[in-house]
Amino acid sequence: MCTPGLTPRSPQWPGPEQMADVRWAASQMTGATRHAFEAAMTMQYCGGNARQAARVFGCGRHTVA
Repeated sequence: MCTPGLTPRSPQWPGPEQMADVRWAASQMTGATRHAFEAAMTMQYCGGNARQAARVFGCGRHTVA
């Protein structure tokens, strides 16, 4: 699921404010830039798991896959 040592309860896991910031930042981007950003956040916070990214960040799992 998550990267080793990074769980929803760990200090590095994004809190509600950070998740809102990620969603806002992605909404300001378009096309390939947005897809690359969402993929980077998926790799950083979700260990590349597209389904988890869809659940956590609200982005489409097919977009980041």
